[in-house]
Amino acid sequence: MLCKEKKSEKRYGRPGAADLRSELMPKNVLVVDGQGGRIGRALVERLAARSAAFRPAFTVTAVGSNAMATANMLKGAPGIRGATGENAVAVCARRADVIVGPLGIIVADAMLGEITPSMAAAISSSEAVRVLIPMNLTQCENYVVGVRENSLTALLDEAADAVLRFLRGPRPEIRTEGTETADTEPEDGDSAP
Repeated sequence: MLCKEKKSEKRYGRPGAADLRSELMPKNVLVVDGQGGRIGRALVERLAARSAAFRPAFTVTAVGSNAMATANMLKGAPGIRGATGENAVAVCARRADVIVGPLGIIVADAMLGEITPSMAAAISSSEAVRVLIPMNLTQCENYVVGVRENSLTALLDEAADAVLRFLRGPRPEIRTEGTETADTEPEDGDSAP
């Protein structure tokens, strides 16, 4: 019966067994990359370096769109799990609390076609928080307007810090235009008369 409670809680948002699971079980971080796995390996290294001092505990799983990417990511830290391919992405995305990788992992046919539509859909539809690194026009054929130009090192550090922030606290709040939260102030001219 406990297994059914977990599934129903996840589907219907009822408190119960999943709340207990989230307190007792380590969080799952999924690192996804393709091509040579250079970005994924750098993320794995940064997460491993930050994990010793981090509570609650978390596990890292590296999934590559090809065997070379997976092998390279596994070199980033001892003891992490790794898998390769479309089905591995689908299964691991369902189990992840946070998914991190280049922006192209949510775009079908990105990374010179290595990201299949099924991979992109699995990651995009996952309940996990996604931390995406904008690789503007580099292998992903996408450009994100409004993103400041930073070095790859700075982007990777920021991504690793964001993963830890989302593991610690609540999911990011979604704000739409015209709404304000308690911690934001109205912009000039937006205040009521």
